[in-house]
This record gives sequence, C-alpha cells and structure tokens, in this order.
Amino acid sequence: FVWIPCSIENYKKYNWGYTNTSYDSRTNNGEEAQIRKYEGFYIARYEAGTSEVTLKNGKKIGDEKTTSWVDDRYAIKNVTEESKPTSKAKEIPYHYVSSEIAETMSKRMYNTNYVYSGVVTGTQYDVMLNFISEEKDKSEINTADSSKYTDLKANCIWGNYKNITLNNCDGKYYLINGDGSGASAWEENTSRTNKYSGYYTILTTGSTEETKKKNLYDIAGNLSEYVQEVAGSIGYTSYRGGNFYAKNTTYPACYRTYVPIGYTDMPLGFRLILYIK
Repeated sequence: FVWIPCSIENYKKYNWGYTNTSYDSRTNNGEEAQIRKYEGFYIARYEAGTSEVTLKNGKKIGDEKTTSWVDDRYAIKNVTEESKPTSKAKEIPYHYVSSEIAETMSKRMYNTNYVYSGVVTGTQYDVMLNFISEEKDKSEINTADSSKYTDLKANCIWGNYKNITLNNCDGKYYLINGDGSGASAWEENTSRTNKYSGYYTILTTGSTEETKKKNLYDIAGNLSEYVQEVAGSIGYTSYRGGNFYAKNTTYPACYRTYVPIGYTDMPLGFRLILYIK
C-alpha cells in the first residue's frame, strides 16, 4: 500500500475535465474522521489481484484457456468462501467484475483489530490523482487546464492502452479477441510489449516500471477501476481511468463515467483502500 498524505482542507472532489454531467461532486464524508486523525490514507499499490481466489469448481484464476469471459466467472457465486483479493506485483488482475463483487471481495482482504479494507471512494481517487500530479494548487482544475495536467489527462502515455507500446514487461499477459473471447491462455511475458497485431492485451499487475507514478502502478490503462461514488440516477455507480481496450487520449487516468450496479465487463476491476481503526 502507498500512503497518500492529505489534510482535511484538501480532502475533496476535483473536476479534472473528464467529469460526466451526472457526476456527484459531493465529498464522501465517511472518511472525515480518518483524515482528521491521520492526515492521509493508504491505497493499494496495485490493482486487486487473484492469486488467493479459488473457483468452486476447484480451478484457480488463470487456469482458463481459450474461452469467453461472459459467464461472469469471478462472481461471488463462483468463488469459495475463503477467497479474497490481493495487492501484489505480477498478479492476474481481478477483472470482469461488478461494483457489488468489488465491494464484497475488498472487505474480505483485511478485517482485524487494527485495520479493515474496502473499495476506493471517488474522493480518495481524486486526492490520489492530486498526489500523483505534483501540482500545488488544484482548487481551479477544469477543462481549460488540460495543458498543465497531461500526465493525468489526454496524454497518459504511461499506461497499458491499446495504442501505447510498453517495454521491459514481465509477469504474464492474456490476449483478447475483439469480440471479448480469449485468444490465448495466460502466458509468461518475456520483455514483450502490450502490442500484438489483431489483439488486445491484459497485463498482470505492475508488469513494468513504465506504468508507475509515485509508486502506484496501473492507474492509467490495464483495467478501469470501480470507485464508491454515486453517479447518474439511482442504481448506477462510477468507475475511473482507462483500460487495455481504450486509447490513452480517450480514457486517461482521470476519466470518470458510470454504469448500472451489477454491470460486468472484461476491462473493469478495482483497487483496495486500507483503513486504520
């Protein structure tokens, strides 16, 4: 996990210029006591991984060969009671997930006398982007500021996008056809890029240092990430950032949109927050 320092005065939502018109700009007040007491929060260094997730059919995530993901295989009904996500490098990311699955699984990771875990909130995501950007004053962020925030906006060249080449990758990769079916099993990655003619490519978490900002990996690209944030009308939830299906200029790190609760799709995953009790 990475510590994100933040005062209560700076714990707020930001309009990064990619804000849906139905975006709820209200700050989540549930963490106010945490911020006041500790002046920051812990966010997972990596996207949620799956090495401690076991399917009820006895298989592990990553055993699948050429297949389609439309069976929603990572749903709660398909995994064992003891399954929980991880935050580690070179993990198969927990993708093809709904916001409900993300919330349930994230709570399984930690619940001790000292800490507990959950899904990143919309406010925490914005504050994390603020931390990454290194800009001192974010009080007036809007679409006119795009030239100042290229790392987070239309020039996210440091993520696993379909039009971006990444070098020195290790871990594993999974090739995806345009129709969403798998074109391969998870294969070991030997300094290959994320570009492969005719396919899209999912990479394991933290596969290359090129996707790292402030010790956080894959904020841009690889998977879009659910956040606890009201969006649209009742029954909808938000997700942030781009993914391996998208172009960096269309879905940068700060991208925000929403989908119905219960919706699943291959490039949707999540990231964990660690709270101090």
